[in-house]
Amino acid sequence: MIFSSYQFIFAFLPLTFIFYFFLNSINFKYGKIFLVFSSIIFYIAWMPYQIFLLFFSIVTNYYLGGKIQNANNLNKKIFLLFGILFNLGLLIYFKYTNFFISIINYFPNADFNYLNIILPLAISFYSITQISFLVDSYQDSTSEKSFLNYSLFVLFFPHLLAGPVVHHKKLMDQFKNNIVSKINYKNIAIGLYIFVIGLSKKVLIADNLALSVNSGYENLDVLGSIELIFLSFAYTFQLYFDFSGYSDMAVGVALIFNIILPINFNSPYKSFSIIEFWSKWHMSLTNFINSYIFIPVIKTFGISNFAGYLLIILITMCISGIWHGANITFAIWGFLNGLALIINHLYRKYFNFKLNKFLSWAITFGFINFSFVFFRAENLNSVKIFFLNLLNYKNIYLPPEVSNYIDGFVPKIFIKTSTEIINFKYSLIIIILSFITVLFFKNINEFIEQKDKLISINYKLAIYSSVLFITSIILIINPTPFIYYNF
Repeated sequence: MIFSSYQFIFAFLPLTFIFYFFLNSINFKYGKIFLVFSSIIFYIAWMPYQIFLLFFSIVTNYYLGGKIQNANNLNKKIFLLFGILFNLGLLIYFKYTNFFISIINYFPNADFNYLNIILPLAISFYSITQISFLVDSYQDSTSEKSFLNYSLFVLFFPHLLAGPVVHHKKLMDQFKNNIVSKINYKNIAIGLYIFVIGLSKKVLIADNLALSVNSGYENLDVLGSIELIFLSFAYTFQLYFDFSGYSDMAVGVALIFNIILPINFNSPYKSFSIIEFWSKWHMSLTNFINSYIFIPVIKTFGISNFAGYLLIILITMCISGIWHGANITFAIWGFLNGLALIINHLYRKYFNFKLNKFLSWAITFGFINFSFVFFRAENLNSVKIFFLNLLNYKNIYLPPEVSNYIDGFVPKIFIKTSTEIINFKYSLIIIILSFITVLFFKNINEFIEQKDKLISINYKLAIYSSVLFITSIILIINPTPFIYYNF
């Protein structure tokens, strides 16, 4: 089920809300049971048969978590290792088997057949969520005796499919408080507002940009340089508004149920460095990588020198890239970002002068923008076509309106008419509006921090939200899956 669908907005969400709080008024345990049941319905509405793998994963991790919490030091390590290998094993089999086969097939005389494996929905997210639970259990920073509570931790539908990545203690400490079982009208008002903002990001911006992006990447070989620049901008903004829109909706829905989920984005496209960007982009995943990969590796190997620190940054970013997708393009995307982080750290350490703010932002955004070509391209051949055509001065195709205007003033080679696969006027308007939105509008984190002020001007927000909501609802024709559902 998709957040930006009529079924979710007008049926699933209101019915779940009504019955959840009604059952809470009888017994909070009944409400939690119903919320688990609703989350299962939410999942199987998308891929029903894959619920069995999810159940298997939950039962196994709950059992191992209990063993870790009650075992001595040696057995704790054994159960933790088994749990990590179990989760990684599921992830590797379902997500990376065919990727490994493709690598093997590069060798001479290797011709292995690909397996007919369908990637289970949300396996990347519920795997790392449960790995974090096992590690936290090993470190005695959390514990869970109730299978109901553990199931709710994993299945809670706002974060189930694409995050944000949550920690067991931070989420379940909220559910243990009876205050969350009662309707909170302030949380409802703020939650609905955040949900509408996310919905408008998805429907009004991301889904419209997707039309140009999909068409452009299907016809890379005939696009000119200017069209490719527009295409790169279009995908950079599509990815941001799609995923931040999902995250906003997840945070808003959870808040309606009195649960605070971590913020995933904090205006990353305003960043003046790649280090700052990664502190503001997909923040819950970045925190997971930092807490469960980067810091443990640093401590385990006793790395204290700067060179070792930079090497671990590069390795963790490559892992992040592979986590996103079983394709060499994702690995290169992670490597490039790791390399950029290394250069940024070297600059901070060895150079004392500061760049002009606009130049710093332009370099950072430019790198982010073109690195996302690897994130979106189907394969390395597509990446090659993109950059060769982009850098070919003979491929400067202009839209008819521009080429007709400058005809006679510049050499003919520069005024070839564009393919019009990407609508120039439409793309230009959307991209300009996207720049304005990400650079000058407040993000959801800032709204939440000012929630008391938001309530005091509720009527203004109500009008603004209503306009966005009605416009978005009208434009929902064929709701499209969120990009991160693929990961």
